[in-house]
Amino acid sequence: MRDEIIAGMKNAVARGQTLEQAAQSFINAGYNPQEVKAAYQMLSSGASNVIANANMPSGPGVQIQQNTRQAIGNYGNQRQPLQQNPNQAKQYPSQMQPQAAPIAPPGNPPEKKKGGNTALLITMIIVAALILLGSLGYLFYVLYMK
Repeated sequence: MRDEIIAGMKNAVARGQTLEQAAQSFINAGYNPQEVKAAYQMLSSGASNVIANANMPSGPGVQIQQNTRQAIGNYGNQRQPLQQNPNQAKQYPSQMQPQAAPIAPPGNPPEKKKGGNTALLITMIIVAALILLGSLGYLFYVLYMK
């Protein structure tokens, strides 16, 4: 479960949220606050290592990239506490787990929207009516106009 939280927090940070906002979002969504705090601590220590390595005097560019990768790989070495308002933690139940959306069985294709089928049916009726009227008009012309 912690890997899922870490991946989600990384995604949230990549989309512009702060790590604190991402952690609070997971707690608000019903994830276990202790697991969220542990994931926060792992990521925040990894982020400080990356920042420290990026600000070092530069040697070859490859060396900085290797240091950054190493810091990201070792993101769990240091622990920092998650600063959280205790009143907010009490507002949300810690036992609630997020529910997954139902998945359709692999043999059945997903249902199409009814609006698309209705439009197709109306179009088919209009085309059939035009063909029928055209045929009747031709028949009338051949039989009565000669």
